[in-house]
Amino acid sequence: MKKNKVRIALWSLAFELNSFYIVNAVMALMIAYYGTPEQGGFSSTQVMVIASVPGMASLAGTLSTGLLTRRFSQKAVALGANIVLMAQAVFIIWFHESYYAVLAARAVFGLVQGMLMTVGGSLVATHFARQQERDYVMGMRTAFQNGGGMVFSSLAGVIAAAFGWQNAFWLYMLCVIPVLLTAFWLPGDKEAKTGDRAEEGGARPSPRPIGRGTAPIAGEALVLALGACLAMLSCYTFNLNISSKVQLSLGLSASRSGMGIMLSSFGGMVMGLFFHKAAAFLGRRTLSVGIAADGLACLIIGWAGGYPLVLLGCALFGIGYALWVPAINVRAAGCSSPENRVLNMSLVMAGLSVGMALSPWVLQWVSGMVWGGEGLPGQRMVIAAVFCFMIAAVPWRSVLIKKIQVGERWETND
Repeated sequence: MKKNKVRIALWSLAFELNSFYIVNAVMALMIAYYGTPEQGGFSSTQVMVIASVPGMASLAGTLSTGLLTRRFSQKAVALGANIVLMAQAVFIIWFHESYYAVLAARAVFGLVQGMLMTVGGSLVATHFARQQERDYVMGMRTAFQNGGGMVFSSLAGVIAAAFGWQNAFWLYMLCVIPVLLTAFWLPGDKEAKTGDRAEEGGARPSPRPIGRGTAPIAGEALVLALGACLAMLSCYTFNLNISSKVQLSLGLSASRSGMGIMLSSFGGMVMGLFFHKAAAFLGRRTLSVGIAADGLACLIIGWAGGYPLVLLGCALFGIGYALWVPAINVRAAGCSSPENRVLNMSLVMAGLSVGMALSPWVLQWVSGMVWGGEGLPGQRMVIAAVFCFMIAAVPWRSVLIKKIQVGERWETND
């Protein structure tokens, strides 16, 4: 029963991670609102920055989490981030007439979202020592994250249409559920470590030190951070271009593009339910297979001349994404000692954030080199597919750093 409570608490933290879909659902209304002269006459591009700034701010959140957990428990960081998450939503509701106030609140959202991404994955590794159980909880975490995205996006549209776009942000009050579950059902870090030793029959071995001691930064974590950056740089193209592909290239309505996004979340939720079985079957190939699946999805969407093929690509993209993101989390959690786990995971999550921030600029530049101009949405998706296939083809297991010097410390990853 105690393990079940811990699982539910961790899954509730994942449920809120895709709450950024609230902004995606009401973006058209926000563009119309801030575009009026009395609200500043901001362009659609300026308003869309509200949706992109969290990705840039999350980098600071992921990197700061490793430092915060040196002074505070992971549980305390998760609780604090949740409280700030709700506070920024109330700030938007009160000061929604100011574009810059909303922009600042969204930057704060990105900061705490980066913290929750990092500490959520680390908490799974902290409370579940056995690999099979860790895969199961991490996969279900992905399922809850995608399910949360579906709930937030659909409810936000309904509330915004009936009561105004700013009132959609009241949905962040649902975050009180993770706050309560984390506070009362999630044990502290020290209690979790004691449970791990009892479960494993002793303390888990740390990486073998060389020279003056074990390095706080694992070599594998740095390689995983690079892989995460490159994979997200490619895969985030889906989020940036799927609406344009459906609406501009195919000439369909916004609701049709919303259906594609919903279908990708559904595919991710289904794969999350079976991630532990897929990871057991694929083993070390899970990461590459997931990235390759996203590449195939981008290729299908990029070349698609009809809506059904786009929907197929969306579902496949969600499946692939739900394969490689949990896989990279599991690898990052297991590549270092428990004392340095959050630090190493924060580096990997930072890689994801950097890839997210660079994605629109790199893909636009490469598309311009190949086709001229900025490239069409479908063309950018094809470029992303090529990148995904190249990344998936890298033999990550053999290129993992065996020795890395950090200051005057060394470690090996055997």
